[in-house]
Amino acid sequence: MATSKKTAVKKAASVTAPVQLTILKIEDNIPVPERGMRDPAFMQQVGELLKKIKPSQSFIVPRVKLHSVKRMAKNQFEHMVVRGIVIKPEEKFARVWRVR
Repeated sequence: MATSKKTAVKKAASVTAPVQLTILKIEDNIPVPERGMRDPAFMQQVGELLKKIKPSQSFIVPRVKLHSVKRMAKNQFEHMVVRGIVIKPEEKFARVWRVR
């Protein structure tokens, strides 16, 4: 006789051991992340670039801001498809292409 999916999931969940993470812990010398969408001067510059860019053109942004640029293109320029990739070997910058 076959068991239901719910029963199988409950049995599988009870077999695994709980993972304990230490979340509340004081740490030293952890850098504060750079501002992404909240950096109005940077986002204004990116907005101007995204207004002018044509398909198959690209530009470079700091790696930590790549997600913000892609999010802006998705939210404010819905007709546009962009792709981004981190540039090697430094991995400090990313290139953003307009695909369509």
